[in-house]
Amino acid sequence: MKHSQIDDIKSLLARALSSLDDVGDQPSLAFSALREMEIALRRIRNAHFPPNYFSDAAWDILLDIDYAERHGLFYSVTDLGVDAGIPLTTTLRYLNKLERDGFVERRPDRNDKRRAIVVLTDNGRKTLDQVFATLARTTALSAPARLVSAEQAIG
Repeated sequence: MKHSQIDDIKSLLARALSSLDDVGDQPSLAFSALREMEIALRRIRNAHFPPNYFSDAAWDILLDIDYAERHGLFYSVTDLGVDAGIPLTTTLRYLNKLERDGFVERRPDRNDKRRAIVVLTDNGRKTLDQVFATLARTTALSAPARLVSAEQAIG
């Protein structure tokens, strides 16, 4: 890594750190990029490793519902499993658990009475916001030290 690249990354981190104080009550908007990076990383990882090598169905379901809601979309129960790459029986099992624990709820689809859509509850949304806020703060606070080590390594 070149010194100019390290300087660019340090600058981005400094801006990210300063913006953390300005987040206020809207962490879901502020940490949208982190959420989308998490989804992209999981899909890239799954493309390179054997099928079902990694299993975190509840997390995948929550991430997909969160992504859909932030983009004005909704998932039906069956579409959610397909998009997350999870068998329907596994999707249903985890949805039942997530619903029982108060993170998601099923609602009738207004356009098709035969289907149900799955949405985050306020508790589910708040919990995801807390996870990504913590991730952003932890990453932003620890990254400068790693960059200094990288900078020292390249001399």
